[in-house]
Amino acid sequence: MKQIVLIFLSLTILGCKNSSQNDNSQAILIKGNYIYFHDAAVLQTDSEIYGVYINTKVEELNQQAEAHKADSTDMVYVEVKGLVSTTPDQIILWEKKLEITEIISVSPIKTNNTINLVTE
Repeated sequence: MKQIVLIFLSLTILGCKNSSQNDNSQAILIKGNYIYFHDAAVLQTDSEIYGVYINTKVEELNQQAEAHKADSTDMVYVEVKGLVSTTPDQIILWEKKLEITEIISVSPIKTNNTINLVTE
């Protein structure tokens, strides 16, 4: 009888999933332009715009982004992993919302502000 109880307990313990591992397995990689201004964050890709939930990863991302910004309203290019939601939210009004779970990279946006005049 003790062996059956031990086997049952062993299977129960080994069969349990770690919830944080489960959450990260659902995370997707998103690359795009990121801006944080006045307690609101947005990530824009080539085809989507995501409202970003403010959490500790966003605070960490903001600190990393400051090194690449000349002005507080500048965007930075980021690669992050996160969980996407379309559940309505009272604060974030974007259709798609992103909860950042991992920061891959942060870099400045490369723009060419040169005006080329063509004369004939």
